[in-house]
Amino acid sequence: MAFEDKMIVKFGFNPLDPKRIKEATSLYLKILQTENFAQIKRNIKNGYDRVHAAMVSYVSDLQQNIKDDANQSVLLTQGVDIYIGSDSNVEINPSARFNFRGLSEDNVETISQEHLVNCNELQESPLFLALTNNNIAIAEKILRRYQQKLQHISTVTKEFSFCFDIDHSNAFGETALFVAAARGHHQAVKLLLQLDASANKCRRDGLTPLHVAIAENQFEVAAILIQHLINKSASTRLMDDKGRTPIWFAVQKGCLSLVKTLWSDDDRKYTDKNGDNLLVIAAEFGQVELVKFFRDNQMSIDQTDDAGYTLVMQALKNQQITRAKILIQQGASVVKMGSDGATALKLAKN
Repeated sequence: MAFEDKMIVKFGFNPLDPKRIKEATSLYLKILQTENFAQIKRNIKNGYDRVHAAMVSYVSDLQQNIKDDANQSVLLTQGVDIYIGSDSNVEINPSARFNFRGLSEDNVETISQEHLVNCNELQESPLFLALTNNNIAIAEKILRRYQQKLQHISTVTKEFSFCFDIDHSNAFGETALFVAAARGHHQAVKLLLQLDASANKCRRDGLTPLHVAIAENQFEVAAILIQHLINKSASTRLMDDKGRTPIWFAVQKGCLSLVKTLWSDDDRKYTDKNGDNLLVIAAEFGQVELVKFFRDNQMSIDQTDDAGYTLVMQALKNQQITRAKILIQQGASVVKMGSDGATALKLAKN
């Protein structure tokens, strides 16, 4: 049977037909504008309608439109099943991975355990999807159900441990704690930590929940994680694949309170894989308060490279004027010579 004939048998139409694609796109736009969706929806075969025909046809611009949160809300209001699946249970819409397949706040406490641990192709469980989709009510109910289960058994069996692995990673190496930290879900983070989720389990690129919380400006969550790690006598100085520690991100973001919390004497000697220390990073990102903090904590503002160039000279050589100004304002020398006799003043004139 020809490919086109197979498509017709499966869907009841040829979704690759340009006329069908145009029709589906036109219909989709009407759906977003109409209040009477029932009049224009038409089921074709196996649960597909013409809107989803466009998804099958890989119409990229329409896919992006349907994935848009605002448009999804309109579609849902009009009665469109944006998470529709084929007869073989394969979603058409890429956004379907954020669907809970019938899971709701009302039934999360009674639905089967198998449903709660069933993962999609990206190894994401309903807990992952709830956190990713900002549905905190469902996420917290899943976690509390897990917590109650633990309280009723003295020994966690291998089977149970597998089913409710609190540190389960998705296809990217992210745990539920990682996702909750990145999204700033305070209560979920606290619950996960109470359930002994690992605060230092790394994603594939070496980032930990603490790294990502700071990188995503979730400073309150970062403070919770730091206190937890300190209480557990665990490290707050793990490096990612680029040699960046949590304090590196705190410096980049200009969060002085976190820098003060994370700071240790060892940080004076720390450099990332580019060879930059924290004072250099602070200057690079224009964090004046942090440049002053590091200077006051005995980090030399006139440190030199192999050519004897100070940080100011390096900045001027690379035409990084803002960085040079910050360093000079914090007391960097403009007359110290490099090995070639150059000074910051000479470089500035050039």
